[in-house]
Amino acid sequence: MSRRDDAVALVRKIFWTKPAIHSRTDPETFRTYTRTSHDDLKKNWKGGGIMTACNGFAGWYAAQVGITTGPKAVSLESWFALESSLQKAGRLDAWVPADGTSDPQPGDILHHRQGGTGLHVDVALGFAPGRKLIRAGAGQTSFGKKRNPEAETDILTIVTGQTAYDYNKLIGWLDLDRFFDNTPGASQPNVNWALGWWDINDGQQYYYYFAPNGAVQYTRTRPVTLFAPPSSPVNSGRYQFTQHNALFIRWNAWDGDPTEETFTATGIRTTMQGTSNRYAPLTGKKIVERKK
Repeated sequence: MSRRDDAVALVRKIFWTKPAIHSRTDPETFRTYTRTSHDDLKKNWKGGGIMTACNGFAGWYAAQVGITTGPKAVSLESWFALESSLQKAGRLDAWVPADGTSDPQPGDILHHRQGGTGLHVDVALGFAPGRKLIRAGAGQTSFGKKRNPEAETDILTIVTGQTAYDYNKLIGWLDLDRFFDNTPGASQPNVNWALGWWDINDGQQYYYYFAPNGAVQYTRTRPVTLFAPPSSPVNSGRYQFTQHNALFIRWNAWDGDPTEETFTATGIRTTMQGTSNRYAPLTGKKIVERKK
């Protein structure tokens, strides 16, 4: 069995005898898999909070599959800030932004937009017919306008989307294969997100053009068309992806040693932050065609 098969089997085994585990009626089992007690939840609810154990379950799962306990273990600051936590841990290569270019796979840890709050995470288990996403997680409850903490419960269970998968409901996910894969090029992105024109600034204004063949050029003049490289570039170089959301540029030397820059993209990879071996830190924003 593959690592993904093992991960899915691990999760599904939880629910063989109990399809849904309630924090109020089965507190010990619930706490085993979520590291969260019903008493702690109820204390939050009595104060008007809406705390759930979704992040606790993500933490338990991550430990079981080796993300936080194995040879390549990392310590993540927050499941509700998964991308930045992976970046701080030096493992941004395992992050996949939800931009519609790929789908989450069984065993991946999903970070949901949750109405813009980002306060929900769970584990992908695959797709049902009609591209309905199957997930396992806690936090499968709702709170009424009139609160009654004594009767409220959190629920750990498997859920299937009521409609076809919509990537816009996710921020992104931790890709299980990317996290554990040691093969060369395993962290390369599945699309060339850098392709095209970028507005770059380090206190001075530049415009970079990334070509499909790994070539990069820059100019000081804003492009008049987004569909062609600069006609008179100031300099040229080569770029390559070093991680899923990171790229490295080496410019041709013309005023001393070659300038080398490393950029890391965030979000849906339309902005990026960079460092240089010779100059000030850089910021970048992709230039996109304006809708008429």
